[in-house]
Amino acid sequence: MFMDMCAQSELKKGAWGGQVKDPTARVQHEASTSKIGKDQIFYFQQRGIDCTKAVSTLMGGFCHEVFKELPLELAFEVNQLMWSKLAD
Repeated sequence: MFMDMCAQSELKKGAWGGQVKDPTARVQHEASTSKIGKDQIFYFQQRGIDCTKAVSTLMGGFCHEVFKELPLELAFEVNQLMWSKLAD
């Protein structure tokens, strides 16, 4: 996925912590997600934490930075949706 021109410009200015010196370069970011591994759940269970709490903790940690930037009303709805999906 390519970034819009404003984001591209900000990245080239060094907003991401580095600096691109070639004005024709395209700066991109790629990320991926995967299923929560059985070994991760096992780690929590060995410490007395049940599977549902383990999954919610892992998801919450993964999403925390995004959630804290959301408006309060939306953050509440997203949190409720996440919990309802975990209950399924």
